[in-house]
Order: sequence, then structure tokens, then C-alpha cells
Amino acid sequence: MRTSLVRRLAALGAFVCLEAIPGRPALSQAWIAGPGTGTVSLSYQVSKVRNHLLSGDLTGFRRPGTADGRWDLGRITGQSLYLNASYVPLENLQLQANMAYVGGTYKGTFPESAELDDGKFHGAFQDASLGASYMFYLAGFGLTPGISYSFPTHEYAHHGHVAPGRGLTSFTAQAFLGRSLDPWISGAFAQLSFAHSFVEDVDQLGLDSDRYGIDLGYSITPEIGIRSYFSYFEVKNGIDWYSTDFAGDWNFHDAAAASVVRRAGGSLSYQFDASKGVSLDIGGTVSGVNTHDGIYYTLGTSWRFVGPSFGER
Repeated sequence: MRTSLVRRLAALGAFVCLEAIPGRPALSQAWIAGPGTGTVSLSYQVSKVRNHLLSGDLTGFRRPGTADGRWDLGRITGQSLYLNASYVPLENLQLQANMAYVGGTYKGTFPESAELDDGKFHGAFQDASLGASYMFYLAGFGLTPGISYSFPTHEYAHHGHVAPGRGLTSFTAQAFLGRSLDPWISGAFAQLSFAHSFVEDVDQLGLDSDRYGIDLGYSITPEIGIRSYFSYFEVKNGIDWYSTDFAGDWNFHDAAAASVVRRAGGSLSYQFDASKGVSLDIGGTVSGVNTHDGIYYTLGTSWRFVGPSFGER
């Protein structure tokens, strides 16, 4: 019964990995499928950014009707691809690998990079990550700690409205705690998550970050599932965009931003059969500092297969 429940929850939460914070899929979830199970997913994300969120207000750039700190510095439209793969070689042990291709277009009168912010689409491979997680099944809860290492696939531009990313390496320790809500709500689950990332310093600035998340999911039918989520992300150190002279010699304000991001969203998923599924996720920035006020649309596909395993308890 324990194995059956775990596999059911793993299928129900199959698209938890599509959450983009900030703009990137998460690495894991609280439930791990059976030994020999692998999953490959490809997701396409379109993002729309209307404002920059800063710690102060400059009336001349403020969009009418918006709160202080929302600056209209142009429009950013992003288009990105995320490839994720996971495999369970042993019972409760999952290995993961991820890679991203990130692109975008900036239209506005305040470009940061003459090369990238010229109104044309610019894209590049961004970061890759490798990770592992292990699930403990405790009194109806799935507790899954894990680690991951993220690194740029190559040296890319990190300064500009449509720069692919920060270009920094990081090591992350994370934990997921999840539970089926049976018998109170049949087919539903809840999950809490926490992650701390040790990030490469920029000009002696420590940029370690914390991420907190909560997820709620419900299986309407064996094929159709819905999910909602909220997350909080904070960089512990870094520079403040509002007080930094963008026209000066500081070209690391994107990579070294002291960001705070609160994001919420939801998704709808459909399983064609035990191995194939699709999902649509819509999420957006609720509030934040030194980040973008954006909305994110993600269409995902997944393929689950069964390969060899190396043993089972």
C-alpha cells in the first residue's frame, strides 16, 4: 500500500517541476516514483514584463495607477525552453539533470545593453544543473531532502534587459515535505519546500539565497489535475537597483541584485496515459524588489518510462 500511495502521489505531482522561480523550473518534489522510473519533460515558457520593481519611486517613470516602486522602463517579452530529466536507479533515490535556453526581446527607451536591448530577439543556452534527492516516508508524509549544482553552460552576457541569466555557479540544499490529503479530500495533496543556495560571489558580494514554497494539488479525475502555488525568494546580500548608478561603471546590477520575489500561480495538467502528459501553467509576480513585474505562461510535456533499476528494498 505504501508503494502504491507513493507512486500515485508522484504521478499527481508530476508537473510540480514546471514552476518558474524566477523563470526557472524547480528541481524536485516530495514524492519519488518507483525504481527504474525515468521522466523527460520539455517546457516552453513565454513571459511578459511590464514594470521593474524597485525599492524607491521616481515619479517620471511611474506607471499611472501603480504602487510606488513600479517603474515603466520598457517591455520585455521572453521565450524560453527548459529540458528536465530524472531517473530513479534505487528505491527512493532520484537523480536529476536540467538545461535551459533563454531568450527575449526588449522594446523601450532605456536599454542597458546596446547589443542585446536593440528590439530584436536574442537567445542563448543559459545554465545546467545536476542533482540528487532521497525520499523518506514518515507517518504518511513524504520528506525528500536533496542537493543540486548549477553552472553556466558557457560564458554569456549577464548585463541587459534580455540577458540570459546571471552567469553564476551555485550549490543548493533543499527539502520537500508533502502529504496526501486523503481521507479528508480524496485525490488532493499539499507540499511545503525550502531551499538554500550558496551562490558564487560577485565583486566580494555574497549572493546566497533562500526560497520557500507551498503547493496544493487536486486530481479531478485520473487524467486531469490542478495545482496552485505560492513562493518567496530572497537574495541575502547584493546591490539595490534604486540606489545604484546604472550609468556608471557597475555592470553587475543584474547578476548581483538583492532580489525579493513573491510569486503565485496555478496549473492544469492532463495525463494521456501512464507515460505521457501535458500541462499549462500561469504564474506571476505578486510583489518584490530588484526584480521584474511579470507574468509567465508555461506549456509543458512529459514522457515517463521504465528502465533498469539497481535494487529495491
